[in-house]
Amino acid sequence: MCVRNEPLRIASYSRVSYDEDKERYESIINQRNIIKDYVRERFENYKIIEFEDDNYSGYKFDRPDFTRMKKEILDGNIDILVAKDLSRIGRHNAKTLLFIEELEEMDVTVIAINDDLDTSKEQNNDIVGIKTWYNELYVKDISRKIRSTVQNKSKNGTWITNVPYGYVMVDYQKREYRVDHIAAQIVHRIYEMYVKGYGYKTISRILTEEKIPTPKKRLKQLWEEQGKDYEGPAGDEWNTASIKHIIENDFYIGTLRTNKYSRKGINGTDKKLSKEKQYVFEDFHEPIITKELFDKAKEVHENRSKSKTHYRGTKKYDNDYTGLMRCGDCGAPMFSISNAKRKPAYYCGEYHKHGRSACTSHHILVSVLDELIKSYIKMIKQNADKVIDYLNEELEKNRRHVKKESNQGLLETLKAQQEKAKNELKTTMQQKIRDVMKNPDGREYIEEMYATMEKELNDKLKLLSSQIEMEEKNKKTKENIVQAKKDALKIFDDILNKEKLDKTDLETIVECIEIYEDKIIIKLKSNIENILDIGNNIGISRNNITAIQKNRNHNDRKFFTQVKKGRLCSNDSKGGDPLEIFTDREGQVILKKYSPIGELSEFASGYAETLSKTTGHIACITDKDTIIAVSGGSKKEFLEQDVSKELEQLMEDKEVYTSKENSDMAMPITKNDNNERRNNAQVVYPIISNGDTIGTVILMSKEANKKMDEVEKKVAQSAATFLGSQMDI
Repeated sequence: MCVRNEPLRIASYSRVSYDEDKERYESIINQRNIIKDYVRERFENYKIIEFEDDNYSGYKFDRPDFTRMKKEILDGNIDILVAKDLSRIGRHNAKTLLFIEELEEMDVTVIAINDDLDTSKEQNNDIVGIKTWYNELYVKDISRKIRSTVQNKSKNGTWITNVPYGYVMVDYQKREYRVDHIAAQIVHRIYEMYVKGYGYKTISRILTEEKIPTPKKRLKQLWEEQGKDYEGPAGDEWNTASIKHIIENDFYIGTLRTNKYSRKGINGTDKKLSKEKQYVFEDFHEPIITKELFDKAKEVHENRSKSKTHYRGTKKYDNDYTGLMRCGDCGAPMFSISNAKRKPAYYCGEYHKHGRSACTSHHILVSVLDELIKSYIKMIKQNADKVIDYLNEELEKNRRHVKKESNQGLLETLKAQQEKAKNELKTTMQQKIRDVMKNPDGREYIEEMYATMEKELNDKLKLLSSQIEMEEKNKKTKENIVQAKKDALKIFDDILNKEKLDKTDLETIVECIEIYEDKIIIKLKSNIENILDIGNNIGISRNNITAIQKNRNHNDRKFFTQVKKGRLCSNDSKGGDPLEIFTDREGQVILKKYSPIGELSEFASGYAETLSKTTGHIACITDKDTIIAVSGGSKKEFLEQDVSKELEQLMEDKEVYTSKENSDMAMPITKNDNNERRNNAQVVYPIISNGDTIGTVILMSKEANKKMDEVEKKVAQSAATFLGSQMDI
């Protein structure tokens, strides 16, 4: 027995984390009782000061009562710290050892009962480091399992933590929710106001003035109806952030998105993931608004975002074609005639300012433009059934092709290999722990030996996961493309029934209109233009339409019309930055050469980065002329460089290239390569869309011992197939 005059000040520390230990508060009580019994048996004159952290991870050291205990220790108010075991003090190896060392320097004894640790005694404490290391390994394993569970539930659409305004959770355990019909009416109204021209601020003001409960206020009402207390803030004023979130959220059309955030490490901060990495389940639940209304709101939002100034509502006499038209001869924007006494029409802007010395009038009535747009929509609708049948037939062909190429078997094989690698990694880590426990003196050598094995297995798992993800995306791509075309056709019925088209209708269909004195060129949105292209491919006629503009005091004017591909309607055709491409139906270049894969340049950059991180190689994506994305290598060396003649020939021949091991020469990628062997290993895979090569996916390495095997070839193949499918149909 240890006896002293002044009572020993003993800190009793207990902690539990439900995720780590699968226990509840009873564990805290048990820990306190174990510590009390231990102290009673070994000390006579003492005072116990209890500290406890309920449901706090041992990996973090900013726990409330742990922090309070540290302050008491630093103030010299604690002589001994007692815990049931070392894992209660912490599960972070380095921080736990550092904490014990600091207490020893302050002459504060640390006792971990079940680990037989008492720092006041002369004993071999070398095993402490192994135990704290194992404690950290345990919590990391738990963290991995939790992330794996969340990931699997996200893939299956069963991981739903909350729902947006307009819905209400009815069972958190079963992840069940339903439409909140009171709030749903407000959501629908918000969308209607937005597409009619109201801005976020105006909508917020109207809802606040009408005393409509805010999302948090409505949530509080729902909780109270269920007999639960809601302690969060619940203001009475709507804000623009809430309106923006509602307008941009496709949850309201029945789409569920999971895997939207990722957390790095244990208790790390959440990072928002790109849409490409999210799992999307369409028609998953009951929608509040139609897809047509959502698409209109999205179109309005994108058009407002293009403006550098704040959106300020609609002008009194602002014709709906404003911003979509330019003079075909001088390139000036068309000027609207806006008053109650004259028919809505447009003049050339330069003619309006300077008269005939600058340009001719190019006068065009809005009614004529409306009829032209409707005529082209009718052309599509009259053949809509044939187009949809063709799309479904193409989808079925793709399914048969996938089956023929045994891609399904490949996916199953990859998953089997992934499971095998996981088991190998688990077995390796368990064996490492056993070897260290048997031979603690050789811990450093053992860990170094196993580190190489673990790295190889982890790299293999990353590569397999990436390959599986690509194969699963390829499987869904065609279905998504077909659905996109069907959604575009649904919009047309509503437009054809209108007497006059509004701005939202036009921005959904038209990219730009060029007015000449004797012809009109309409440049449609790419998704609408693609539907006309499909019609051409299956023998549906695409007629140019002649429009007649009747004039009271002048001869009637006849306009010959054409529809061309187009992306931007710039009003500056002279100097400055080059305009985006426009081509006619015969493929004649109007401004610059059209690059289909160039439309995906932003997406391609992210995809190249993923390929590089996954494989550890330099990854490039090209169109037929230049390198449009690079990751893992020098952007200065590759990005926007013209491709080599050899690469052009490979694209023309639609061949796959893999550099031979120990060959004297690798294929030059850019024209600046000058046949120098810059890369030891290469895989080049063509990107094919609708039977034509539109670019390549390239993996290459400058390391002497690197070589491209079947895994790299499959990664490049999957990437090329996926990118090509984005441009198909």
